[in-house]
Amino acid sequence: MKFLIIGDPHGSENIFKIPEKILKEVDGIIVPGDLGKADLLRKYFFKYSVKGIDWKKELPDRLTKKDLEKAQSEPVLSCEKILKYLTKFSKVILTYGNIEPYSGENITRERNRKHGINIPLYSAVFEKLSNLEILNFRKKEVGGVKFAGVPYYMDTEWALEFTPENSKNRCDAQEQTPKVESFLQTLEKVDVLIFHIPPKGILDKVDSTYGAPEKWWGKHAGSSSILKYIKEKQPKFVICGHIHEGKGISKLGNTVIINAGVNGDYQVTEV
Repeated sequence: MKFLIIGDPHGSENIFKIPEKILKEVDGIIVPGDLGKADLLRKYFFKYSVKGIDWKKELPDRLTKKDLEKAQSEPVLSCEKILKYLTKFSKVILTYGNIEPYSGENITRERNRKHGINIPLYSAVFEKLSNLEILNFRKKEVGGVKFAGVPYYMDTEWALEFTPENSKNRCDAQEQTPKVESFLQTLEKVDVLIFHIPPKGILDKVDSTYGAPEKWWGKHAGSSSILKYIKEKQPKFVICGHIHEGKGISKLGNTVIINAGVNGDYQVTEV
């Protein structure tokens, strides 16, 4: 079967420039998360989150309720635009990136209530789309091809190496990583495994290209848990994104690993 793989779209208009001929001829479209535009989220992440400031909960000085609403609405609305377009052509197989609400939407509802704002919900977008498969800790067979997906998670190694001063990140990682490891331990070999983050040491090196702090440059931001699964189970393909500068194709044993890139980078792959 033939699948179109699209790198972290981030709301890019490049999605709408993919030739319709390609969109119509493939058997499915694989997206490893981060569909919506995240310029403001990225700005505030590096300004506040990496320092341990929960800017989405308690507004820092000079950040207004309108700023919060705009920053969190932007990715949802741009995600909706992209999915409405892509699902007209083929089934979209998706796992959540760090832009999507991997921790649930109760927090968003609480922010709306607390701050008197109106951030739209991803669930309201997704429930309208019938030609969509969201593989967050799920398996699904599509046309005889076995898929599984794991959403973005805060990896313990990442938290300790990249943001050791951030206690919230450490706590989130200690909660999320065991869930991923448990899922992978019970997951049999599949044909295509979709992650948002890459495996440790493969297509995951951070550099200066996309504005990461200088102290992160040269470090590997991937997951050892993912790497362990690949070594043990050898799926045919692992599709990931997240580390935009890591775009490319690598191989580990019999597994082809594809970091699909960013802003609508795409390729067609036979599975």
